[in-house]
Amino acid sequence: MQYNFDRQQAIEALLNGDPSGAAAFAQKWHRPISVEDIRQAADVAETRRQARRDKELAARNTPTTLASLFDDIEESKKKELRVVVKADAAGSLEVLQKTINDLTSQDVRVAIIHSAVGGINSSDVTLAVASKATVIGFHVIADSKARQIADDNGVDIRSYTIIYELLDELKLAAAGMLEPETRENVIGHAEVKATFQITKTGTVAGLRVVDGLVRRDAFMRITRDSNILHVGKVGSLRRFKEDVKEVREGFECGLTVENFQDIKEGDLMEFYLKEKVPRKATAS
Repeated sequence: MQYNFDRQQAIEALLNGDPSGAAAFAQKWHRPISVEDIRQAADVAETRRQARRDKELAARNTPTTLASLFDDIEESKKKELRVVVKADAAGSLEVLQKTINDLTSQDVRVAIIHSAVGGINSSDVTLAVASKATVIGFHVIADSKARQIADDNGVDIRSYTIIYELLDELKLAAAGMLEPETRENVIGHAEVKATFQITKTGTVAGLRVVDGLVRRDAFMRITRDSNILHVGKVGSLRRFKEDVKEVREGFECGLTVENFQDIKEGDLMEFYLKEKVPRKATAS
């Protein structure tokens, strides 16, 4: 692709997420920027992002400390949600630019790689393909060519007429980039009253459920003198020689522990389940 100097500058500004650069180009040339070669656009976009990152690090101009090193590592791990934003009017676009940028959190960076006034066209979608971005339209829709390119390349195009709906969906999309948080839900405790050695089975603990319940599919911690001795899973759970799924408070049962035999009378066992909880992006 061949560009004159002003056009190349505009493309650089656009790929670096600088809406003022793109706007200046649009005002001067009265036409949208077109990026026709997806592969070349992707290379340019990646080069610009790396250059911007290098510039940000260099701008700090501070001695490297352990704290700053950890900050850099955490910043590099941050997820990035990239969007191309088109709107029906300059006033709407200005509001969108500010509010979308404000969605950036400690966990997810929301980056506007291009924003402009007008309908969603093929250039917008091509840039989205190159940058792995979502195309957002506010009071505007995509033309047929843009829709075709989006369908062929799996680009998500979304149009809105209410700004709060747009922002809410972007928040959900940002949260969806995060790995679910694993939480422990403690379900019960039991005391070892006796232990038995069974051929081919190993150590069987005779328990009395102190509170809550014991479940066969639960995770567990074995403690002795308030110190954690082992963390693992229930191997088997029996009551009156019958396999059972759970035993409740006040009842007794027999239990084996996966890959652990050093169980003694008086040990306490804590039982818990693990659940996946969708994470919410933390405000920066």
